[in-house]
Amino acid sequence: MESSPKRIAALLFRRVGDSLLATPALRAIKKCHPHSSLSVIAEPHVARIFEYNPWIDEIIPVRAAPSFLRLAVAVRRGGKPDATVDFLSDPRSAFGCFLSGAKQRIGLAISGRQWAYTHLVPTQNTTDPVYSGRHKLDLAAALGSKESDVTTEFHLTEDDRVFAEGAWKDRGWREEQLIVAFFVHSRRIYKRWPLDGFCQLIQRIQNEGRATALLLVTPGDETSAAVVRAKACLPARNVLDVSDLGRLGAVLNHCALLIGNDGGPKHLAVALNVPTLTIFGAESPVYWTPPDDPRHTAITPILPLAARKAPSFDEVSVDHVFEAAIQMLKPAIP
Repeated sequence: MESSPKRIAALLFRRVGDSLLATPALRAIKKCHPHSSLSVIAEPHVARIFEYNPWIDEIIPVRAAPSFLRLAVAVRRGGKPDATVDFLSDPRSAFGCFLSGAKQRIGLAISGRQWAYTHLVPTQNTTDPVYSGRHKLDLAAALGSKESDVTTEFHLTEDDRVFAEGAWKDRGWREEQLIVAFFVHSRRIYKRWPLDGFCQLIQRIQNEGRATALLLVTPGDETSAAVVRAKACLPARNVLDVSDLGRLGAVLNHCALLIGNDGGPKHLAVALNVPTLTIFGAESPVYWTPPDDPRHTAITPILPLAARKAPSFDEVSVDHVFEAAIQMLKPAIP
């Protein structure tokens, strides 16, 4: 690049996991252009992910599923950007990126949308995938970054920590008590391990006696969580409804391990250095699991991807997940 852009706009952030996985790339952009203003365009339910992030100068909220015109207006709020980075690269965000009027428009090389961008970044190679956080760094590289750090970020507030401390106190739990959190839902059906598996697993963790199960309920999880709570015979104190991402992060920060499907809570735990045990079915865990980090384990079906039909969660046994959980908890068990 000949000179640093004065204003950089990053769009469009809609999902918790994808937003967290973009934080390394946003950090890389700001480190490469420290004197540029970096704005993030995000839907309201994920805006909290970018709050208190020292690399981001401005968060521009935009209503859920905005029209491309509304998105373009949001991008140009405060002036036309010199560079726009489209992390989503769907039809709507591609139009918004184009209408931003930025001299540099960076997006993924997806068929039917390439016309919107001046710089194209190859999509993931499905036969040789990489961690999504690593792939998003390629978008930052188009702006000159050479960063390779894939550490994700989320910043807690004192109010978040007070909420979690209060939740522990209300339940009579000690600070050092071994708590295993469970996330039993996922937005996508093919990412959901059967609820019966979670019920059996929670009962075994509880009966094993060295750890306490905590069933997390986030918006959209209510039905699945109710089924698991009833079948696993969990008392009320072992269930926690959390709708705020900051509070959820603080709760996870008090836990020894998060077990569950791939989704937003898993990536939030990763950003807070909380160990995770994630159960995968048809999808490769490589996309969503931090590489070379023993704190984060992926449980996959026995058969290789090419030999199974989706979804294939039936091949993931409760025994397998339980044994992996006990191994991960060993360092924390007194």
